Amino acid sequence: MEKIGQRMSPTSTGGDPTGEDLFNIEPQSFLVIGSLDEFYADHGVNVSKFRSFELYRRNTSRPEIVTFDELLERARFIAEHGPTEYVPDPRNDDDIPF
Repeated sequence: MEKIGQRMSPTSTGGDPTGEDLFNIEPQSFLVIGSLDEFYADHGVNVSKFRSFELYRRNTSRPEIVTFDELLERARFIAEHGPTEYVPDPRNDDDIPF
């Protein structure tokens, strides 16, 4: 992306400017999968599965990976508190409940 640049002005095959401006913008994207309940067993959290998921998610920057229940909690928080307040990042170690 850096090699191409943020703004491009294409030319015709003869080298004349086409009058177009193209912008190289990378929108934020999300992959919504599964549920955090998948990591719970009868007697607690399967730490190995949860850790593997978190390692995968933290090392994938595009798209951002969230679970359906995390997305629902974000939506509830925004609906109750407004979009300008702080929303905890579930991938932050301090926000992990175990």
